[in-house]
Amino acid sequence: LKSRSRTEEKINFKYPGDASYIRDILRGSLVYSSPTNLLSGLQEVKGKTELRILNLENKFLHPDAFGYRGLDFNVDIDGFIFEIQLHSKRILAIKEYLRPTWDIIHYGMGWSNDEIETYLAA
Repeated sequence: LKSRSRTEEKINFKYPGDASYIRDILRGSLVYSSPTNLLSGLQEVKGKTELRILNLENKFLHPDAFGYRGLDFNVDIDGFIFEIQLHSKRILAIKEYLRPTWDIIHYGMGWSNDEIETYLAA
C-alpha cells in the first residue's frame, strides 16, 4: 500500500494535482527466478479473463536511472485498479540494495522521482 505522503507527492509532481491518474496505491509483486520465467508469468496474467490490463511499462526496454528492469502494469478487476510488478529475483535484489541510496536522494534532499531521474541521467 502506497503511503499517503507518497501518493500526494505523486499527484502533485507527476500528475499536476489530478488524483484520477493514480493507479498504484495498491501494488503486488511477483518474483521469478529468471527473465524467461517472468515472461511466462506475464502470459499467465494476460490469460486471466477476469483481469483487464490497462497499460504495461516495460522497464527491460526502458530501465530507470538506477538500471532497474522489470514489467509493471495496471489491471482492472470490476472497476478496482491496482498495479502488478513482475521482477527477476536478481534484479529485485539489486533494487533492494540500492533502495537506501534512492531514499537519501529522495527524502534527505527532498527531490521528486522526476528530479532524481533527470539528475542521474545527466
